[in-house]
Amino acid sequence: MWREKLWAKSLSTRVMISAIFLVVVLALCYSFAIWRSVHFVEAYLMSESMAVDFQHIKEDLESEGAPRLDEGESVYGSGIAGLAPIPERFKGLAEGYEELGDSPAVYVYKEKYNGGELVYVRDQENFEHQENLLWLQTAAFGVLVILLGGALGLWLSRRLILKPVHRLAQEVQASARSSPYKPISESVMTSDEIGELARICNNALGRLYSSLEREKSFTRDVSHELRTPLTVIATSAELLALTPLDDKQRRQLEKITHSADMMRDLVSFFLQLARQSPDAPQEAGGDTVASLLRRCASVWREPAARKGLELRVKATGLCPGSYSPVLLVTVVNNLVRNAVEYTDRGSVELEETSSGFLVRDTGPGIAPGERDAVFQDRRRGSAAQGNPDVQGCGLGLSIVKKICSRTGWTVELRSSGAGSVFEVNLVVQSAPGRLDSQQRRQP
Repeated sequence: MWREKLWAKSLSTRVMISAIFLVVVLALCYSFAIWRSVHFVEAYLMSESMAVDFQHIKEDLESEGAPRLDEGESVYGSGIAGLAPIPERFKGLAEGYEELGDSPAVYVYKEKYNGGELVYVRDQENFEHQENLLWLQTAAFGVLVILLGGALGLWLSRRLILKPVHRLAQEVQASARSSPYKPISESVMTSDEIGELARICNNALGRLYSSLEREKSFTRDVSHELRTPLTVIATSAELLALTPLDDKQRRQLEKITHSADMMRDLVSFFLQLARQSPDAPQEAGGDTVASLLRRCASVWREPAARKGLELRVKATGLCPGSYSPVLLVTVVNNLVRNAVEYTDRGSVELEETSSGFLVRDTGPGIAPGERDAVFQDRRRGSAAQGNPDVQGCGLGLSIVKKICSRTGWTVELRSSGAGSVFEVNLVVQSAPGRLDSQQRRQP
């Protein structure tokens, strides 16, 4: 858990934390080494010193009968004339040097002597006082090392490690935002790992920019070339409208005119999209969801009837706001087209809701394992691949997904064996007005 939280932080924060952690660990190791060294030296020196003094005590006992002792030293003996008996505290000790930390703290040296036991005791309080002062000095020095080492580590990490990384990040951001494309500065492409990363980013951004330019150029050229046949269709329809027509013929002509107008608007939309990436083009005017659903239903009601399908439009809520006829009709048309083509019996239903609309059909549905892939380019479900009567190249749902992502809408698939339900949410949390133009999301 703590590693996930650490890696969630910025690179500079991780480097600083690592530098401080390293300094703290080194300071603790240094303090522990001093502590062990002091204890080792204390035990070795005290053992050697008391062994020498013990020999002097035995010589005094043999020559003078009473040992010469300094302040804070005591000698006890069992079976040795002239010496106080050994206290209970020292009776169970093994021969040789021993340090007793219980109050009062003392050093003890014990050996057998003339058939009995001789115990030499030295007061430890004064040495403990000096030792405590040493610990305080060591702790203060350790804190000072941590503070100075941490400050030095932070300064070095910023100057030697983070500064080149920050510079590279600034160069990449400037290059990514520039129009036309501006390559990353050669001064960043040093001979170390940062320079190698800069070259990789420069090559990747260059290829991406070239790819986007080719895509925009293709979209612009194709959209431009489509204008000529669309103008011919629209002009012919206008001339045809001047001739005497019966009601059925006039309805068919209205569909042709409406489709040509939509196609012209869609071509203009793609042209603007190619010129103004990454911001989506804004379109003047708008219409309600109910009106746009009825318009799409009028286009697809006859193809649905030819297959014996019932195409219904209903409302279980009122979706607020007005929407782009080009964008929303493109979304609805692609969803309804798929529903009509994949459904062999039953119905196709368009339902307005308080936040958008639903397109529901009674077709074969989409398998659970294919639901995420149907919105990808040129991906068709197994129901389409197994049905030769269904035409298409797998672009309809991907166009729906791209338009929804561009405008801030959402599209969700709910599918079962009895059919499919596509739910489109159009309500964006923004100020009143054209809801599809208030909040633009980056693709």
